[in-house]
Amino acid sequence: MARARASVDGFAGRRESLNRLTSLRAFAALAVFAFHIGLHNVWAPAKLAGFGYAGVAFFFTLSGFILVWSARPDDTAAPFFRRRFARIYPSYLAVLLIACVVPDVAVSRGADAGILSVTLTQAWVPLDKFAFGLNGVSWSLSCEAFFYALFPLLLAWMVGLGRRRLVGSVLGAYVIGAIVVVAATLYGPGGATLAFVNPLIRLPEFMLGMAAGLAFAEGWRPNIDIRTPVAILVLLYLAGGLLHLPKPMMDPVLAPVFVAIVVASAGADIAGRRSWLTSRGLVYAGEVSFCFYLVHELVIVNVIPYVSGPAAVVVDLMAAAVLAAVIHHLVELPCQRWLAPGGRLAMRARSIRAGRRGPAAVQPSQL
Repeated sequence: MARARASVDGFAGRRESLNRLTSLRAFAALAVFAFHIGLHNVWAPAKLAGFGYAGVAFFFTLSGFILVWSARPDDTAAPFFRRRFARIYPSYLAVLLIACVVPDVAVSRGADAGILSVTLTQAWVPLDKFAFGLNGVSWSLSCEAFFYALFPLLLAWMVGLGRRRLVGSVLGAYVIGAIVVVAATLYGPGGATLAFVNPLIRLPEFMLGMAAGLAFAEGWRPNIDIRTPVAILVLLYLAGGLLHLPKPMMDPVLAPVFVAIVVASAGADIAGRRSWLTSRGLVYAGEVSFCFYLVHELVIVNVIPYVSGPAAVVVDLMAAAVLAAVIHHLVELPCQRWLAPGGRLAMRARSIRAGRRGPAAVQPSQL
């Protein structure tokens, strides 16, 4: 992984903050929230957000892009895996524990679903009671865990391909994935669940993001006005509604548009252009969006017995936002500080090992 990362010209040491991309995470999380509001019949107009599930596809493409952009020149697989674990798993586990004790969950709750969820393998079992067991949205983290496991190998492979072969290979994988999604969805409900949650089928979305991130890091700066892909997104959404596209066919339809939005936003950030998307409030919402995504469906299904209609939407949104902020500050951030390479736990371990070896010799420069 280190060789792959360092071999990209001009790649090393250039990791500017991409605040627009952080803010866009909040909108993707809100799209999934709106989808679940409609799915659980909280408020009838939310049915218009029937394609909101595609917000997860945005997360997958964004993840591939960001991981390439933020990769480090001296990185190896072990610290990369440790950083991803520290970033994802503590909050994920905390919400799983909440799902064990709240009155209601979205689909099912049982020991078998719990084992699959704890081990992040639920997306490999395309049955609703397993894939969506305990915390229904956690299947996507099972996919992300698979993507992370492949990332060092994928990065080395992509760097070695060259620009033309990279484009051909990734587009080929995307087309194959799209064909599988259509075929599985037309097969029936079981096939639709497989197409929606299976990590191998969702992998091309992550690869699209990786390929775009690699080209972007090498200096590719297409002149894309973000309003253009956003307009295309709206038109495709409306067309999908008119055609009554079944879930999850909208995922491969929108994935290339998501890549264009990501690249346009990243380019604007690198150019230093200010926007409402770079405001501190929206960036903070993006930072909290992972925890919001984790808790929102549990909040929705547990509020249903008490409130309905637009009032329920407000209660759900506020309760999920507050709970997400609490988990973000009390679990996510502290665990990153403790568990990531160079964190407090790693420093303490090094200190203990140094103590066992005895005091270090004093160097003349220290006198």
